[in-house]
Amino acid sequence: MTFGLSWNDAELYCEDRGETLAVINTSAEWSFINSTLNSDYVYHGSTIPWIGYSDQASEGSWVWVTGEAGYDDWQAGEPQGGRGENCADFNQGGSQGYRDALCSGETAFICEG
Repeated sequence: MTFGLSWNDAELYCEDRGETLAVINTSAEWSFINSTLNSDYVYHGSTIPWIGYSDQASEGSWVWVTGEAGYDDWQAGEPQGGRGENCADFNQGGSQGYRDALCSGETAFICEG
C-alpha cells in the first residue's frame, strides 16, 4: 500500500486500528525501525515516515503520543522549530534521526499496537 497522510490524519488512521503512531522507547527499538523501513511495518511511500512525537501542545516540549518517556535521537541541527514544524519524522537517510516537520505534510507513517 502506498500513500501518505498528514501527521494528525496518520495518528487518526492508527487510532482507528487500535494503535498509535510509533513511539520509540529505546535505542534497540530505534535500530529495529531503522532496519525495517522497507518492510510491512511501514505504510510505504517514503523512507522518512511520521512517528508519534510532537510539540503541538507546547512549542519546544516534545512528547510522545502515549505520554510515556521515549528515546530522543534528533538529527544534527534538529529540531529547528520556529517555522511551525511541530511533528517529528524518522529520517533513515544519511543523517539519521528525528526531524521536525510541518504537520500538514503528507508522508508515510509507522503505526504500532
